[in-house]
Amino acid sequence: MKTNLQKLRISKDKSLQEVADYLGISKQTLSNYERGTREPNIATIKQLAVYYGVDLNQLLNFNLNDAQNIQDFKFDTFQEKLNYLFESSKFKRIFVYKLDVALPLDTNKHVDFEDIPRFWMNDNSDFFGIKLVDDQFSPLFLKDRNLIIKVTNSFTENDIVVINVDGKTNLFSVILQKNIPLFYNLASKNLMDIEEENPKSIHFIGRVVEVRQKISSHTEDSIDFSILLTKERYTISAKRRIAKK
Repeated sequence: MKTNLQKLRISKDKSLQEVADYLGISKQTLSNYERGTREPNIATIKQLAVYYGVDLNQLLNFNLNDAQNIQDFKFDTFQEKLNYLFESSKFKRIFVYKLDVALPLDTNKHVDFEDIPRFWMNDNSDFFGIKLVDDQFSPLFLKDRNLIIKVTNSFTENDIVVINVDGKTNLFSVILQKNIPLFYNLASKNLMDIEEENPKSIHFIGRVVEVRQKISSHTEDSIDFSILLTKERYTISAKRRIAKK
């Protein structure tokens, strides 16, 4: 969709600011739509179709062909192709980035892709993935898992959250003690009290909503399956470790 949105805007001789003002969004958000780092919801797509005077399908159909690389697939009948397009339209492809706990999360270079249900984005939520390159987050997360992250700064007890503390990105389990949030570092296995430690900078990036693993079969094909996160069981384990100290 990104290529089409930019071409339409340029063909209509409209600036980013003009279109953003019409949609009631920021110029940066519209730029993200055009670059493909974010995708507008269906209501925004309808607004754009009206604004540019084009059919809604014109904005949607080409995206299915481009994003899903449909030219790489062979279909025996036209109906098979239609079925594929219909199923593809239910998902949104997101980037996956490598997680290095010694550094900020580098979103300039992705290492993988994942597909998520489009209805997850009904509330304009953003998602991305992080790949674990070692076993330092075991026993909860093992090497080569992809974690699906919802971008948010809100959390509750038992959530697994991604936080950048003093320039280093890490995974934490949220634990409440007397209504005070404490953060259990899944890599170092240490407990962080923000008020006591008072870090120079802290940025809540998001929370883990799903864990995925790709398993290669005996053929060249790859089987992709999802494991829903069992946060409660691990958080209890984390609390026991803390109590022993």
